[in-house]
Amino acid sequence: MFQPSRGARRKAGRRSTRSAFGVVAAVGAGAVLVLVIAAALLHDEPPPPAAPRTDPASASGGGPPRGVFPRAFAGTWRGALATDDGGWEVQLALPLGEGTGSVRYYQHGALECRGTVRHLAQRRTVLRLEERTPNCDPNKSGIVRLTVEGDRLRHAWFADADDLAQDAPSFHGVLDRVG
Repeated sequence: MFQPSRGARRKAGRRSTRSAFGVVAAVGAGAVLVLVIAAALLHDEPPPPAAPRTDPASASGGGPPRGVFPRAFAGTWRGALATDDGGWEVQLALPLGEGTGSVRYYQHGALECRGTVRHLAQRRTVLRLEERTPNCDPNKSGIVRLTVEGDRLRHAWFADADDLAQDAPSFHGVLDRVG
C-alpha cells in the first residue's frame, strides 16, 4: 500500500489550511459587502415620488399619509434667517394634508422673491423640503430642514445635498406660527 511521504503530507495540510483560509476570507468579504450595500440603501432614503394626497383627518392609521404636511408642521410660519449678507425674513405656508406649499423671502420688510416648497421626507419632529425659488436673485433653490422645537420651528436652509450631509446650512433661524 502506498504511503505518502511526510513532506507530501505537510504540503497537503498547508494546501487545505490555505483553502480554508481563502473560503473564510471570501465569506467575510461577502458579508462586509452586504452590510455596506444595506447601509447605503437604508441611509436617509427619500420617499417614493408619487405619494397619496388625502386628508389626514380621514386617513386610516396612526398618522397622515406619507408625502403630506402633518399637523405639527401645517400652517403659516414666519421668522428671521441669519446669513452672511445681513439676513432675510422667510414665510412658509404648509397646508395641512398637502405636499406642496409656498415660500416668500423678505428683506427690509419688502417682498423680494417667492417660490414653492415640496415635502421630501419626514422623521418624527424633522421635515425636509425641496425649495424652488427661480425668481430670486441669486436663485435660492435648495433644501430646507424644519425641526419642531416646542411651538416653533427651527429652519435650516442648505444649498445642496452635500451641505445637508455635512450639516452646514447657509441660512438658519427660528420660525413662529402666524396662521
